[in-house]
Amino acid sequence: MIEFPATIKMEEGKITTVASFSIDRKKWKLSYMSEKSFGDKIIKDMIDIDLKIIVKK
Repeated sequence: MIEFPATIKMEEGKITTVASFSIDRKKWKLSYMSEKSFGDKIIKDMIDIDLKIIVKK
């Protein structure tokens, strides 16, 4: 499970949620060519995630 802070706004018949966070992909067993095993910096271990979810009535 991932928990992260988010901003939630309700206005004009819609709900908007915005969040930004990072995860370490190795903790989710996404280890293909990770920085330590591959030896270079092509694929970063940390993944930045930006979410924007809009729900309309």
